[in-house]
Amino acid sequence: MRLPLLRWSVPVLVLLSAVAMAREREPAVRNIYVPDDPTATAHRVYVAGGVGTLLRFEQPCDPTRTKMMGWEGRFEPLLVSDKSVVLMPLQDLTPEDRFLLLVTLKNGLELPFVVTAEEERSDQQVNVYLSAQSVDAMRAALADARVRERTLSDENQRHKAEETSIDHALAALLVKGAVQQTRFRRSRAWLLKGDDADITVRSYSNVDKAAVVFEVTNHHGTQPWRLMEARVSVASTGEARPFALRMSEEEISPGTSGAIAIVADESAFKAKSGSGTEKLVIDIFRSDGLQHAQAVLEWKVQRE
Repeated sequence: MRLPLLRWSVPVLVLLSAVAMAREREPAVRNIYVPDDPTATAHRVYVAGGVGTLLRFEQPCDPTRTKMMGWEGRFEPLLVSDKSVVLMPLQDLTPEDRFLLLVTLKNGLELPFVVTAEEERSDQQVNVYLSAQSVDAMRAALADARVRERTLSDENQRHKAEETSIDHALAALLVKGAVQQTRFRRSRAWLLKGDDADITVRSYSNVDKAAVVFEVTNHHGTQPWRLMEARVSVASTGEARPFALRMSEEEISPGTSGAIAIVADESAFKAKSGSGTEKLVIDIFRSDGLQHAQAVLEWKVQRE
């Protein structure tokens, strides 16, 4: 007698954001080292609407000779106090926006900056050092070097883990369309149409894993489509759960398509109590910080 085979079915609810939800940019503290000729390079300062950005200098600033061109209606008036200059944009800028900021120190030295925006970050504080040989500058440079070292070490560890990860290997096959080389069965598919991009979503499942493939077709006339971040979390609590991700390419050029594959193991669905399962939410954020798609996965058992 043939015993019934237990299989996991993964229904998926997929949403395309009609009104995209903005994801907050990550504020950061950054160090700038001014070259011997301070007018040779105008360093960029990245701001976000409604968020103050502090520029901190080693010497006092001259408030009467510190100014920004064309700020009216886009920024609050500059706040210059001793060694600090505060920028407060009234609304988000675009990467195409450029505002020239000229900070003049009390000793007469003029320092040019370009105030603009970047999709993935904003500056919370910018420390400006006039000499790379000063004690404070050397301490800041050492701290920056340690951060870079930790980041590279973490990246190396992540790459080593991914090289031996079964889930990452499966995601790599799915993103290439090689489903037949896996044990996955396609469950369902959706076509989601948007102004700048269409997304075809396909869900897959097997006995102990689930996967979703997002195929993005970029209809924008000039801008490439880039992924900022993908998240997998428990629907009820927002707790992050582990997953594997692979992309067919780093950016999707206008008029072309690319794929994002996400694989989650059965264990990712387990409730923290140890009994039962949780619904998982997959959020896809594109590089401008907007949520572009969301998939809700539910783990169920079917008998065949």
